[in-house]
Amino acid sequence: MTLLQRQIYEANFNYIGKSFIEAIDKKNKNKECTKELLNLVKCLNEMYMFTNNALNELQIKDKMIDLSQSDKLRAIERARKAEQKLEK
Repeated sequence: MTLLQRQIYEANFNYIGKSFIEAIDKKNKNKECTKELLNLVKCLNEMYMFTNNALNELQIKDKMIDLSQSDKLRAIERARKAEQKLEK
């Protein structure tokens, strides 16, 4: 996921969440706050937490792969330098 995609994702979730909060506030003013509306907000929050956690785990795995590849390349480079010294 690119930075722009992440920002769009966050903006969309924030917009939906804000809409739910406004709906709850309107219902509260009329003393009609429904349990269903509160459950929808809870579901939305859980969906966000799940998605955010999955994205964070993916980012960590990508970073671990990058570090592993960097370590491997450094080891290869050290081996080549050592080989060149032995040839001289």
